[in-house]
Amino acid sequence: VLVTCSSVYLDVLFAPIPAFPALGGYCLGPLCMAGIRAHSVLAGFILILVLTMTAIIACSFYRHQSIIPANNLMRVSKKTRIMIQIALPVFMGVPPIAYGAYPFEKEDIVGQMKESTFKLSWILGRGPYHIHRRTTGILVIVYFIEAVRILRSTSVFDISFEGIFIFSFFANRSPIALSRIRQSLTVLFVQIAVPLLMIIFPAFFLFSSMACECISFDVTLPAYCILTLHPLSHNVILLSATPTYQRFIISTIRKMKPNVCLQLKG
Repeated sequence: VLVTCSSVYLDVLFAPIPAFPALGGYCLGPLCMAGIRAHSVLAGFILILVLTMTAIIACSFYRHQSIIPANNLMRVSKKTRIMIQIALPVFMGVPPIAYGAYPFEKEDIVGQMKESTFKLSWILGRGPYHIHRRTTGILVIVYFIEAVRILRSTSVFDISFEGIFIFSFFANRSPIALSRIRQSLTVLFVQIAVPLLMIIFPAFFLFSSMACECISFDVTLPAYCILTLHPLSHNVILLSATPTYQRFIISTIRKMKPNVCLQLKG
């Protein structure tokens, strides 16, 4: 659901045109044209990405907890697991909300556009825009976001590799149980690989370009395009690799078919 929401938000409601490696750009989506400031719309997209990443961590953590033995030191109670799943998105969602609510001065933004070394004054007549001055504080935020992204990615991989390690101790399980555990781990790895290739790697280039201005627009633009393809790729992979999702889609179609036929007959 979050992946689909991110796709609709980014491609339809937001429609941003970034100007990497500059810390700015403009947008052409309905939210921007409705008068919402560009940085606030951007904050909404960042919030969806944060929630998507926390959902991936939560799913990985749930699968991890479901396959480890009950006496394992990493096993936590159901109450603790629920608290972690609630606290993680709340904690990670505060920064983008605060950023979106911050009242940036429009006159200062216009001045930065005109004074930018990347010659961005042409953006002023294209649509709602925003830019950040390359200050120490902004760079610290960029580095912090990059560090958090790496830590979250590492936590997901740690959970996954521990799942492989734990799987080696299941030799005494029945073949059916081993097959289910293997299938669960396979689906988990596939679900992790898609965000890795479609979000983490492109985001690395984008944030690196903003931090050091050492990556040209010719590289960051394809990276940004790959980022926008993540929702479609994730849904396709999810549908092809997850039996539960396949059964849900098939059952939904079967339930809808009689209703559609009755409406056509009526």
